Amino acid sequence: MFLVEPFDKAAERNPALAKLFSAGDAIGPFETGFWVGNAPWIAANRAALVDLCEDMIRFRRWTNDPKTAPAARALLSKLGKQPVEAYANVFTATDTGYRDPNLILDVANLQKNLRDLIDAGILTEAHNIAAKDYVDLSLAREAAARVAGR
Repeated sequence: MFLVEPFDKAAERNPALAKLFSAGDAIGPFETGFWVGNAPWIAANRAALVDLCEDMIRFRRWTNDPKTAPAARALLSKLGKQPVEAYANVFTATDTGYRDPNLILDVANLQKNLRDLIDAGILTEAHNIAAKDYVDLSLAREAAARVAGR
């Protein structure tokens, strides 16, 4: 079973359960979250999407700043309805969940993840996602440039 924080930590404290391996142990680093939209919709909403990316970049900086990370964990605790202690490792230097500070998707790694799913028999085909029609990092790059310029 694959568990996300804080549920993975709760499971680790349960003596009746034993960790066999992690998803990372099985397949290495993996991309788990990204946004998807079709080209006409992205074009029609580009300005708002770049604004959203800018907000997300600023949010990631806020959560990962040691001065504000405790407030971020408190917010996560409230949203997750779990004690703040359950998120003690989140947004710290020892947090194993990597989140690119500029929202840049690791396209090569995602392509590898798709190949892994094919090898496991979960998917039957994978497209070359690096092709222009599948990945557009320009929105995140534009937002990152805005943040850097301010």
